[in-house]
Amino acid sequence: MKKLVTGLTILLTLTLAILGLILTNVIQINNEPQKITVVQKETRKDPEPSSPTYFEHLEKGDGFVKKNNDTLAFNEYVLANKINPEAVEPLLKIGKLHLKRRDYERALEIFLNVLKKDSANIEGNINLIKTYIGQGKPQKALDLTTTIQQQNDTIDYYKGLLYAYFGKYDDSKKILGVVTQKNTNPEIQKNAQEILKSYEVFSSTQGSQLIYLKTLIAKNLNQAKEFQLTIPLLFQVVQEKKDYRDAWILLGYAYLNEDDTKNAIDALEQAQKLDPHKPETVFFLGLAYQSQNKIKAIALIEEAITKGFEPKIQAKQKLADLYFDTGKYDQAAKNYEDVINLNSDDLSYFTRPLWIYIEKLQDGEKASALAQKALEKHPENAMSYNFLGWALLAKKDYNGARDNLGKAIQKDPKLAVAYLNLGRLFEEINYQSTAKDYYKTAFEMGKGTSISNSAAEKYNLITQKENNALKTSVTP
Repeated sequence: MKKLVTGLTILLTLTLAILGLILTNVIQINNEPQKITVVQKETRKDPEPSSPTYFEHLEKGDGFVKKNNDTLAFNEYVLANKINPEAVEPLLKIGKLHLKRRDYERALEIFLNVLKKDSANIEGNINLIKTYIGQGKPQKALDLTTTIQQQNDTIDYYKGLLYAYFGKYDDSKKILGVVTQKNTNPEIQKNAQEILKSYEVFSSTQGSQLIYLKTLIAKNLNQAKEFQLTIPLLFQVVQEKKDYRDAWILLGYAYLNEDDTKNAIDALEQAQKLDPHKPETVFFLGLAYQSQNKIKAIALIEEAITKGFEPKIQAKQKLADLYFDTGKYDQAAKNYEDVINLNSDDLSYFTRPLWIYIEKLQDGEKASALAQKALEKHPENAMSYNFLGWALLAKKDYNGARDNLGKAIQKDPKLAVAYLNLGRLFEEINYQSTAKDYYKTAFEMGKGTSISNSAAEKYNLITQKENNALKTSVTP
């Protein structure tokens, strides 16, 4: 009996040791999705890493801005500012984030602080001009442009726009003409040229009223995304001429871009009363309703397509997105395929309809047909082979899926999603260890993306199942 107990004790000890080794192989996801580590069994404590430097905080913040993670970017810039409170660069970056959020009061405070430290700072002055415009204080913005002594194309550009806004057309033409001749930002050059064209069109149209020139300028301010100047200028126009359909449409579009849904709907419905057949009015009205009433938005955008809205691909894309948001996946997939039929040059257009066919409709036939079309249009792109492998996996054609996923990796050895799909394939055919290897590779290749997070989740689920099975097997 004693020998039996001793034998059981040794067996349990070995089993627990093995279980401990397995448990250390679980991928852990921390609070930040991109920070995923493999837990090691070492008891030795590593030395504390050195604190990030001022420049490292700025660099990290810039990286978060590129990923549209403004909150984390803001935190990094604040930390950089704490390390070097006299530097203006972190403040400029913080101020621009406030400006992006339309938090003009905080932006104003920041940029005034920048100019208090460095009154000649060009970037600080440009952003202060933008802040005054955002606050609805164009006169203060113009006054600032006239007091800055340094020559700068962007400041001159805003001076030209503001002269146009206040009706100082000769001054506007003169300064914007100079801007277009300089080697400056291509976008600024283009916008300045469009304003100058407005003056030419107005001059060539006999008998035109000044209200027409204001509307032409407002149209170009809209295109330049200077909506805070567009709205008050157009408001003047429609107050003077209440039946000016195009001015109401432009006003609705500007409100739409400022996320002012109520005023956008009011302006566009006024335009629709004046002309119910204009497809642009109906389309923009559909966009305005999408946050309030998606069903009405769908009906309006379908109506706009029927009435001939162009570009049709834009309307079809928006319609597909709305059907997707409302869970009408058949209609969403149909409209996404319409988008592909209008323009198959962009391979990214294939992603969502494929996902719908595979994940939502479980239609492997349609998925594989669409993936085959992607491969025909983009035969040299690794993603095309991944798409076909993904679709064939949905049809349980494991050999075909494996071949195409292998070709995807041959063309692009760093294509994380192909490794993820290979992991799915081997998990389905019950090669769990191989599946984990592919999930681990997908996780490493796709760090900082949803692919990496999905791979980590699938890896951990397999490991958890293995651990649970082992616990069950050793239960007395």
